[in-house]
Amino acid sequence: LTLFRNTQARVRGAVGISRNTRLTARVGGATLFSNATAGAIGSRYTRVEAGTLPVELVVDGTQVAAPSRTLEAGADYTLLVWDDDAGTHTTLISDDNRLPNTSGTAKLRLLNGMSGIGEPINLAIDYSPIAEGVELGQASAFVNVDSGTGFQMDVTNTNTSLSLLRRDDVTLQASSVYTMFMAGGPNSDQIVGTLRKDR
Repeated sequence: LTLFRNTQARVRGAVGISRNTRLTARVGGATLFSNATAGAIGSRYTRVEAGTLPVELVVDGTQVAAPSRTLEAGADYTLLVWDDDAGTHTTLISDDNRLPNTSGTAKLRLLNGMSGIGEPINLAIDYSPIAEGVELGQASAFVNVDSGTGFQMDVTNTNTSLSLLRRDDVTLQASSVYTMFMAGGPNSDQIVGTLRKDR
């Protein structure tokens, strides 16, 4: 027998930079996005050779400096791009796409790319807290939740308790993995919320 070790990692992008800007992002030469706007999150992962890889960002046609990132072989990642008064930033977030080990449940987390607000946010389902105080540029841990239909999903500002997004009649499939990605702000018509089924 000959052992062939996996030498690749998988990465996707999530755009949390301010609304009305355009982002192109590459990792290790692989394009994650081309001229994407706030709220975009990859539906597929891109395979890259594991290791320390350069990150290239182009915002509205201007190259923006970004640090290289280290990706481990066999791992999945989301590269979140966001901004504040200090400039444009990236966060490499590890994705645990393993299925829940309890029957009748799904895994869910909150990803905060709300650069237009710049404050921590909460996520609740049917008024039960799922994630609280998730800072800009960060993701909560995955939480096992009951699967089913007809759920109410609410995202609020941690500091003010103001409602940022409400979704009614949400379906969460059993044995699935979800990310609730929030971007945009501060006005309600600028807020983008995407419930992405990762697996």
